[in-house]
Amino acid sequence: MHLLTLSLRNLARRRTRSLLTAAGVAVAIGGLIGLIGTVRGLERGWIAKLARRDSDVLVVRKGTVEILSATLDERIAPEIARIAGVAEVSGELLDLIDLDNGEMIILAGWPASSRFWNTLRIKSGRLPTAASGQEVIIGQSTAAALAKKPGMPIMLGGSEFRISGIFAQRDVLADWGVIMPLAAMQVLLEKQGRVTVFNLRLEQSGQSFVSRVIENLRDKFPTLTFTETSEVGDNNSVLRVLRSTAWVVSLIALAIAVVVIINTLMMSVVERTPEIGVLRAVGWRSSTIFALVATEGMILTAIGTVLGIGLGLATLHWVLTMSPLRGMLEAGLSVRIIGEVFAAALLLGSAGSLIPAWHALKLDPIQALRSE
Repeated sequence: MHLLTLSLRNLARRRTRSLLTAAGVAVAIGGLIGLIGTVRGLERGWIAKLARRDSDVLVVRKGTVEILSATLDERIAPEIARIAGVAEVSGELLDLIDLDNGEMIILAGWPASSRFWNTLRIKSGRLPTAASGQEVIIGQSTAAALAKKPGMPIMLGGSEFRISGIFAQRDVLADWGVIMPLAAMQVLLEKQGRVTVFNLRLEQSGQSFVSRVIENLRDKFPTLTFTETSEVGDNNSVLRVLRSTAWVVSLIALAIAVVVIINTLMMSVVERTPEIGVLRAVGWRSSTIFALVATEGMILTAIGTVLGIGLGLATLHWVLTMSPLRGMLEAGLSVRIIGEVFAAALLLGSAGSLIPAWHALKLDPIQALRSE
């Protein structure tokens, strides 16, 4: 009988135990996929927001752990603009707020002269005027969630504003956002004269030129941190903590899954001791017995991993489309990452199955037959 067929039959004979073991592996893999996808989605959403506005360098206060909690004096902007190689400096005030329906979005304030206003694709209405002080423009995702149209009111931070228009952006973070003139947002948050970050556009985009300008900026402004847009995710302390947490939790879940596989196969070997004795007595080699048990472990791991990937993708889809975080994330998983997870899980599961396979290998045929 073919080794694979025999392994499948052995697992089917203990169907409930096999299904529970595969389910345990699936939950572990699903959790890993969901956690990694969520963290990468946060990172991709933030980077996409900056990259699609043609921002080369992000400036924050030195030592800042969480960007939204820090502020800078907007009067620094002209000084930064005088550094050779800096084409434009645009201050931006940011805050994370909850809307009336529970949605979590980014509220942004831009100076009236900022070129960021030109990056918005207006779907309906118009840009807010700085003179009114009570107008905002909202992303189409926010508008759809709140059933809002231009001219309708919206409550932000306990104050009523009028929606002047609706815009559409490719990046999720912006499409779920609300934007208003900087002066109006400073009044709303009682942060007059303050911004959260400065966005710099440089005269050239070559790596050597960008590095040289950043070094000059760091020498001139030692109390500020200057980071290339492409490196924002890697240098963000909160994202680093989230990434580390996701991996630690995932590794613990995988370790538990491996223990479950070992336990299941060990119980199977113990229960089948007489059967293994008969197989050895009729001429089965020790290596074949070893391969039989190891194959059962690989099958359980493969089934659980496939189910887990499906579970993880379904969870991630829910987070991206229905959870309160949907306005903060972009799809962050690639086929390569899923393939790596599958390969790593299969390797760990196979390694775990070696312990019970070795136990079966060391069984003495005579003693195994006596245990009947």
